[in-house]
Parts: sequence; C-alpha cells; structure tokens
Amino acid sequence: MPHPFASIDNPAFDPANESDKETKEQFGVFRWDEYFGGDLNNWHWLGKPLAPAQQYLDDLSEQDLLAETTWNWKIDKKFEAANRETGEVMGATVKHIPELTIPSDLWFGVQLEPAKKSRPALKPNQEYTLVFDVRGDDTWQYADQEFPRVPRMVAIKGIGEAKNNGGAAASVLAEDDWQTCRISLTTSAKPDSELAFGVSEQIGRTEIRNIRLYEGGAERWSRDFEHGKILLNMTKRPWKLDVGNGYRRLKGMQCPDINNGAAVNGTIEVPAWDAVFLVRE
Repeated sequence: MPHPFASIDNPAFDPANESDKETKEQFGVFRWDEYFGGDLNNWHWLGKPLAPAQQYLDDLSEQDLLAETTWNWKIDKKFEAANRETGEVMGATVKHIPELTIPSDLWFGVQLEPAKKSRPALKPNQEYTLVFDVRGDDTWQYADQEFPRVPRMVAIKGIGEAKNNGGAAASVLAEDDWQTCRISLTTSAKPDSELAFGVSEQIGRTEIRNIRLYEGGAERWSRDFEHGKILLNMTKRPWKLDVGNGYRRLKGMQCPDINNGAAVNGTIEVPAWDAVFLVRE
C-alpha cells in the first residue's frame, strides 16, 4: 500500500503547498524494503501468487465459550420484524424501519443476543475470535425503489470497542449463500459482554447459525508466490511456523534485526502484529 506524504515535524504537511516545501524530514511514498525486495531492487520481486492465502487457527483455544448459550431476538418498538428459528438457524425478517434515520441508528433495532443467564464472561484486554455462519436477503429497498444484489450489513457489538461507530465494533456483509465469518477482536479494560448481532439496517431477512467464541486471534496468514513467501501475524502473540527449507530473509536498509538476509531453514517466528517477507532461493 503506498504511504501518503507526511512529515515528522509538521503533521499538516502538504507537498502541493509551496509554503511547506522547506519542511524538514518530509517523505512521499516511503521505499520500504518489502516493496522492492531490499537488495534485489526489483519492484516485481515476489512474482505471481501460487495459491490463495492460507489461514492458521493455531492461536485459538479449544473451548467454545458460547457452547451452552441460548439466543433471543430483541426488537425495538420503533421497528417491525418477525423472527423464526428453523433447527439451528436463527432468522429475522425486518418489515419496517424508522424513516429518515441514519444507518448507524438502525443497526441494532433488531438484534440477536444471548439470554442474560448465558452471556459469556469476557476477560479485559483479551483477544477473542467470533465465528458464525450468515446469509441474508440481498435486495435493498430504499426511497420506494428496490435494488438487487446488495449485501446486507450485519453489525456486531459487545466484544471489541465500538469507538463511536454507532455501537458496532465490527460488521460483515451477508449475501444469498451461507458464508462462515471469523472476526478477531480485543476487549477493552472493562468489557461489557453485551454481545449482539444487529440486522436491521434494511428491510429483509437475515439468518445466523453456528455461533462460536474462542479465546485467541485468527488473523495469521501465509501466502506463497513465485519468488517468495509472506507471513502475516495480526495476533497479540508471536507466531512460530515451520516454512521448510529454501528461503532467506530480505536484506535491506530497514529493520536489520528482521531483514538481515539470513537463511531460513525450518521454524521461523513472526512477532505480534507484524509480518515477515521471505525470498525463495
């Protein structure tokens, strides 16, 4: 991802502004070693991807914290909706939402939540991964018009901090077919445990099933390319992975403790919230 212009001593630096031309420590698109392979000096060094990215779930605990949970639909009096359970599928059809209301005020008018007696007790500053299947009616009704193939937004609250985002800490888009979602979130210092799925941004039906919650993060990925391999660890803990033989680290000017050109044979450790780019030899 190209990085925008910036300045260490002037946060408002604008390269198009003549008065800012003399600002010190300015930079435009920073030449990170990973962009051009460090000493390879080739902006196409990775080559074509050989396969889709692979996700690793080895940081997740085995215990499902929602295994004994019962779920209820809660409908605000300003909304009209009908809910129905079919086997393990919990569905709600929204029939009316308040007019002239911004989307963030609509999200949790109809919500699926755990019964009070079965709400999980969440630890502070802990990473959790919420897993569930979702699908929905992907038509959008707005201003007396109907638009086909517009995914439904399902908002999620009660694990990570919402930070003034209409109460939602995360969201997913639901389409006609079932899809499995994994969302990793970190609790605040005082988690509220008010877990809920909001489905009422638009009129139509949404269905949810197979809801699970595990301690740990799911955002560990690798992807193989013609000339390299990328490991991404977006969890709170270091990640050790056996990559086999035939790789070396990038050799560049930045982060010499990581990009030192050393050969990699077997297990490599990726720091928390970091990534490692490897060259295939």
